[in-house]
Amino acid sequence: MQASTLAIYQGANIHTPFPAIRLLVDLGVFADRPTGRLGPAFNERLMALLPGLAGLPLDEGSDLTFPRALTEDGGLSLARVIAHVAVALQRAAAVDVSYATSVPAEGPGEEYAIFAYEEAETGVRAVQLARDVVARLLPDDLWPPELPRAKVEFPRQFDEFVSYARNHALDISTRELVRTAERRGIPWFRTSTMHRFVQLGHGKHQKRLHETVTGSTSYIAFYYARSKALMGKVMVEHGLPVAPQATVRTAQSAQTVAERIGFPVVVKPNGGGKGQGVTVGITDKDAVAAAFEKARRYDGNVLVEAFVEGRDHRMLVIDGEVVAVAQRVPGHVIGDGERSVVQLVDELNRDPRRGRGYSTVLQHLVLDDEADRMLALQGLGRDSVPPKNAVVPLRATANISTGGTAVDMTEQVHPDNRQMAIDAVRACGLDVAGLDYLTTDISRSFREVGGAISEINASPGLRPHWIAGGAAGAAVNDRVIDLVFPPGAPCRIPTVAVTGTNGKTTTSRMVARILKHAGYTVGMTTTDGVYVDERQTIKGDHAGAGGARAVLCDGRVDAAVLETARGGILRRGILMDRVDVGAVLNLADDHVGQLGMATLQDLAKAKRLVVELATEAAVLNADDPLCVDMAPAVSAKAICYVTTDPKNALVREHTKAGGTAAILKPVKGRPVISLKHGRKATTVLSADEVPATLEGVAPYNGVNALYAAAIADCMGVAVAHIRSGLASFGCGYEDTPGRLNIREGPPFRVILDFGHNQPGLELVCETIRRIAPDRRSVCLLSAPGTKLDDNLRDMARAVADTFESFVCSNWVRNFTREPDVVPNILRDALVACGVPAERVAAVPDLTAAVDTALGLAGTGDTVTIFADDHDAIWRQINDFQPA
Repeated sequence: MQASTLAIYQGANIHTPFPAIRLLVDLGVFADRPTGRLGPAFNERLMALLPGLAGLPLDEGSDLTFPRALTEDGGLSLARVIAHVAVALQRAAAVDVSYATSVPAEGPGEEYAIFAYEEAETGVRAVQLARDVVARLLPDDLWPPELPRAKVEFPRQFDEFVSYARNHALDISTRELVRTAERRGIPWFRTSTMHRFVQLGHGKHQKRLHETVTGSTSYIAFYYARSKALMGKVMVEHGLPVAPQATVRTAQSAQTVAERIGFPVVVKPNGGGKGQGVTVGITDKDAVAAAFEKARRYDGNVLVEAFVEGRDHRMLVIDGEVVAVAQRVPGHVIGDGERSVVQLVDELNRDPRRGRGYSTVLQHLVLDDEADRMLALQGLGRDSVPPKNAVVPLRATANISTGGTAVDMTEQVHPDNRQMAIDAVRACGLDVAGLDYLTTDISRSFREVGGAISEINASPGLRPHWIAGGAAGAAVNDRVIDLVFPPGAPCRIPTVAVTGTNGKTTTSRMVARILKHAGYTVGMTTTDGVYVDERQTIKGDHAGAGGARAVLCDGRVDAAVLETARGGILRRGILMDRVDVGAVLNLADDHVGQLGMATLQDLAKAKRLVVELATEAAVLNADDPLCVDMAPAVSAKAICYVTTDPKNALVREHTKAGGTAAILKPVKGRPVISLKHGRKATTVLSADEVPATLEGVAPYNGVNALYAAAIADCMGVAVAHIRSGLASFGCGYEDTPGRLNIREGPPFRVILDFGHNQPGLELVCETIRRIAPDRRSVCLLSAPGTKLDDNLRDMARAVADTFESFVCSNWVRNFTREPDVVPNILRDALVACGVPAERVAAVPDLTAAVDTALGLAGTGDTVTIFADDHDAIWRQINDFQPA
């Protein structure tokens, strides 16, 4: 059994509608040995290693559990086991995923293990460990001796994995906030895997969040809150209650201040949080010195303040309103008269809500020096057996992060205390804050019973309020999101995704031009790069998830046009959770046989994802049966059919029933782009008025314009903007680089095009025959090594009758064969089509091939170059000096 080839899908993909990881597993001799045939030892050892598998259902909504599935009906394939183990490992690290399955792959004995993930690197590590563990558990007598077998030190590797996952996961507050955003339809991205920053919303509507710090939080306010001493001074200046305090930098100074203030005192680091380095209730100088050393580990400036009697309350203030108050209870156990403190703590930590780090609601209660000190004050030790119902505090502070719990007090807060909290947070200038307030009775005014603000947190955790419960606790997530996105505020930008075999890039560029004329700042992805307002920001093929992310994370963008290519869909899935308009232009067998696409129907299924994600409209080619077949999968409000056949029966019935269509129809001998909404037709313009058609010489660009008009219409763009946008779109290099770009000599004409498959080449050749019917023509034909031999021969057949001389070469991108293989296949195919062998040259290096083709041309000739890397080639064309 061997495993290789990971695919990390960032969104909807050909297997799942959500992010998933796919691992190719070659089962080898285990292809016909599911778990039911491996003997009980394998299953028992697996369950002993990962007890968490016991609670996993085999499938969502299934009553069959994973342990039962190991033996029933012959058992599970090892690929399926690997997927479930990867999920169980993630769940052990508090990652909330459950989906796992396996499906057959292309090769004999191969399967794909597929499972959900939250953080990609954590998911990858999970499946790598899962693969090694499953392989290690297999019976020795069945393992092929020639295959290497991973060494597994499971306890150590498991602990390392859990530690990594927890350190890189979103903290629980941020995680719950993004889940709240998801429920409200607000999209989000994690902006860095190294830090807990997220982006909510797309484009110009985006907002940033770090835990409960918003993009609107003032840095000065945040700095005020981080310095407890500075915060205390601000509170004093505003007449708000704080304990007498002073900042010190030496143990001796701390002792002096403590004597001046009067015992008992509290010693804590000036910066920091989560209760770290805090010592409460100190009653002598020696203890002050020890507490100083403890606090200094977290901050060189240490605060000594008077101890205030009372309970600890966390008051959550959002946008000038107290929205929740939780009384925090220090970590403790309750005696039962039978078990020791150690045993009671062990039992308490079995609560599934408790864990380590910041990924669980409650924290493990740890027996440490602080716990020993608290026990000693009560005359107890770790092995002591507390009386029944006796409360045994193990912490002096009430932080949730040190094992505490909480009780809701929101409705009990006295109005004076409520206003005091609002005034304190306003004095600091924070939009979200957690104020820690000590008082003996929060239902009575601080003016009456005293009390003091101990600190103000600029990034308050929400766990105290969830633990405390009540209506206020249940609403805190929504209140934070309301601050970032008030109800009704836009969080998305108009977004269109375009896919198909030919015309995607040009159509996308046309739509972007139309939207620019409508006043939008457009972000666009293509196979050429990422563009913002028609300026390239990232070069290269970005017609996939990476490019989409770059556009949707750009704060300048208020509309997105995303070319979504087959390769991007199959390798990384579709990033967007939804789009306004999804369009499938056409389907050809150009990529059949690649990336698991065995048939044209497989390709159609992959590209169908684009229209499945559409919410407003799906734009489909009514002249392509495979596109028409996608209609039942569409859940958008409307389908817009596009046709170049005015008599198309489907379109006639569709519009007769009130549907939308875009039609290219002849009017007085000219091809006119017409939009139909039911029986009402609106003329946009004649296709030959689009400069990119070269006054009708390149009719396929008229078809691209037809699709662009349909897409823009579905986005609600006015016809006047559609018309002006298309009327401004030419085929110059500045409009559509690498697509029918023409450079007129001297001394000869050069045409540069991306033509990369038979249908596209045939259309361009038809145009070239119209442009230069009497000129001697030279063709440079190149292709990537990823194409099947038959596709390469089809490309050669498409151009053989149009040109007189040929140079065959390779693409710069996707080179997977020896340098001479593709040029030789193209050359031999051209010769087989009747081209004289002496007129065909094979030049593997593309740069040299361009020079060769240009060198063959004389005055008045036409050189057509079909290739990728058009930026470099266009420069080479312009720099060429004819002999």
